[in-house]
Amino acid sequence: MVLTGHSLGRNKLEQLLKQGRQSKEDINSTYKIMRRVEAEELSLDAAELVITSTKQEIDEQWGLYDGFNVKLEKVLRARARRGVNCHGRYMPRMAVIPPGMDFSNVIAQEDTAEVDGELVALTNGDGASPKALPPIWSEVMRFLTNPHKPMILALSRPDPKKNITTLAAHYADAIGPCYGIPNYCDVWMDKLRCLTVTFGRSFPVLATW
Repeated sequence: MVLTGHSLGRNKLEQLLKQGRQSKEDINSTYKIMRRVEAEELSLDAAELVITSTKQEIDEQWGLYDGFNVKLEKVLRARARRGVNCHGRYMPRMAVIPPGMDFSNVIAQEDTAEVDGELVALTNGDGASPKALPPIWSEVMRFLTNPHKPMILALSRPDPKKNITTLAAHYADAIGPCYGIPNYCDVWMDKLRCLTVTFGRSFPVLATW
């Protein structure tokens, strides 16, 4: 069996306990964490290979489980390669496959007069559109003062762990020189701080920008 995890139970439990908003009993009642951890332990025992996104996931997340130990796994793998008896001990092999896409076959569409005309028709309403605009369009467009500028589409729940502000900061660093604006990242971050809101159980997150 090949296994890949998502939001591992033991790590999630640690993070929730650090926040100090819920007891371990409340967390288990809400998220069924211990049932989740048990299923992950059983999956580790049955897996031949575990796919992770980062080495951190191996060391700091799967390393929390009884069914996996980073140092012992290396020892057992080395003994197995040499044909040495492992005395019944077994752990799955971990492999890192970083997230991302292969853009080598992607062809970027160049801006043309036709494309610009379609954009004007959509944004200004001066021309006929081939199909009705979705209701959400007006909500999206009110944040775009210049739709011709490059855009980043980041899809995630509003959670500080998703690090949207860092994404925006790197974007600002990249495009600042193009506009001849020094400290462009600082300007962007000031705008982002103005747009943080309180969400859920009173922690600040970025709403939109």
